[in-house]
Amino acid sequence: MFLLCVSLSISAEPSRAQGNFDPLSTFVPFGNKDERSEYLARNLKNEQELKFRTRVLCRRGIVLVEFSLPTCPACDPAAKSLIQTVARFGGKVDYVRLDLNKNLGLSYKYDVPEVPAVLLFKDGRLAERYVTYKETNKPELTMSIARLLAEPSSADEEKSQVATTVNQPLK
Repeated sequence: MFLLCVSLSISAEPSRAQGNFDPLSTFVPFGNKDERSEYLARNLKNEQELKFRTRVLCRRGIVLVEFSLPTCPACDPAAKSLIQTVARFGGKVDYVRLDLNKNLGLSYKYDVPEVPAVLLFKDGRLAERYVTYKETNKPELTMSIARLLAEPSSADEEKSQVATTVNQPLK
């Protein structure tokens, strides 16, 4: 069986990053010789994408998504800052933390070159992106979330358009 190694390690300490990996998300089978390994790799990919779809893309309101790595020294302080920011909005914002190694497809799709990266989704659509998020970005992020909360959602706009169409006189 041939294995295609797909790994992405962004770390200040490369020796730590090389010793810690998840074999199911790091090694993707190449070829049809071992169907079980291919099945496991496909299931992992589908499971991660399904979780992302249900927790982020299908959710109404605002979802803050953080891409991080377990070996990233800046990711834990950023996560603490993000949790404090989300807590300020009293349950109006959801928080999802994704491991970049296990979600390479999503990182390519949403153009996440470095961690920690923060993506803001509103009603399943990408609204804002902060790559290499730091504590100094906290006021900007807070203002962005407040602005997104103040904007009417796409569902509210559709309801108002339907209401104005129904109330218009016939010609």
